[in-house]
Amino acid sequence: KKLQQDHHPDQFANKPKDEFERAVSMSSSINEAYETLKHPLHRARYMLEIGGVCMAEGHIIHNEQFLSKIMEMQERVEAASEQKEILGLFQEVEDLYVDCVEELSEAFAQDNYGSAKEKVTKLSYLDTIRTRINAKLHVT
Repeated sequence: KKLQQDHHPDQFANKPKDEFERAVSMSSSINEAYETLKHPLHRARYMLEIGGVCMAEGHIIHNEQFLSKIMEMQERVEAASEQKEILGLFQEVEDLYVDCVEELSEAFAQDNYGSAKEKVTKLSYLDTIRTRINAKLHVT
């Protein structure tokens, strides 16, 4: 937050044009970095990237039990119409999400990038379901 304040373009409004433009660019970079670090999935992808691990789109999970659970949850989200039911699904997904973030933290702490990559893929699936649930909550 301090970096955002120190480099906010308003602080450079009366400075020479090149300083103002540098502040605009720096402010944009700081805001982007903040958003990346704030969101667990984006932060984890970034950590894999700086660790030299390629996170290719379409990374496949081979855990049939997890995939079945994801498919079941997606179907339940689509079928849910009552707000109470949708909120229950949200809590269920949120619990799985929090557990996955904890497992991801452990994988990074142990420098186990293979496990971290798997957890990032799981987190991505869960994040998609969370987004769908949030959209449904804001529509109903």
